[in-house]
Amino acid sequence: METCLRLRLAAAAVAAASSLFLTVGSAAAAPVSGYLNDPTNTALVGSDGYQDLQAPRFGDDGEIARNVAVYELTVGTGGTVAFASSGWFAGGAEPYFTLFAGTGTAATFVDSNGLSDPFNIDFSLMESLAAGTYMFTLGVWSNMSFAENNPDADPTLGDAFTALGDPNRLGNYYYELGISSNDGATFNIAPATGIITAVPEPSSWLLIGFGLLALGLARRQALGHGQIPLADRQRRQDMIG
Repeated sequence: METCLRLRLAAAAVAAASSLFLTVGSAAAAPVSGYLNDPTNTALVGSDGYQDLQAPRFGDDGEIARNVAVYELTVGTGGTVAFASSGWFAGGAEPYFTLFAGTGTAATFVDSNGLSDPFNIDFSLMESLAAGTYMFTLGVWSNMSFAENNPDADPTLGDAFTALGDPNRLGNYYYELGISSNDGATFNIAPATGIITAVPEPSSWLLIGFGLLALGLARRQALGHGQIPLADRQRRQDMIG
């Protein structure tokens, strides 16, 4: 009895450790899952309807509905890969899934459940994937990629998202995606990193603006008192000399 208990505990520990970085042979992977309202979720990026990827926001459901989870999928051996969501059935968000081929923001659009399985909330897609790197995203319904809407304009993950996610379809903010293969495809999955466009916060823009204004006022004050700024004096001396 004690031996069986130890074996069960050891198996549980192995399963928990393996869920941190998923490696799959010809069987189902542990589901990719998380919450769109979780500040500790490192897979999340934000969208504002412009063509860049920003830091996620959590102020209200309107902002949370613009968050998207982004993962990198590395296929070691090509084959048919199945993607099946189950988060909505568990009380989570109505999912919008997009698949890209390539690395980072340069990855090009391949497919989405909006195109291939629009009538099922918890969708199921089958994709034939060659060995290589892919990116996939999960957000709330309607927050689709601009790449999906511009198929003739070099569509990439870096085109970002429409920010049209419906807050009424967030549920409990949960998402879950199972990934599997029955014909020998092997792959690794990890949260994507380094894809957020660095954009100064509003407070940073204000500080920059105030700094430029202060420099301008100081220059005008110096000129008003007949004082030539040091940089201008040096420039004039260089011209004379």
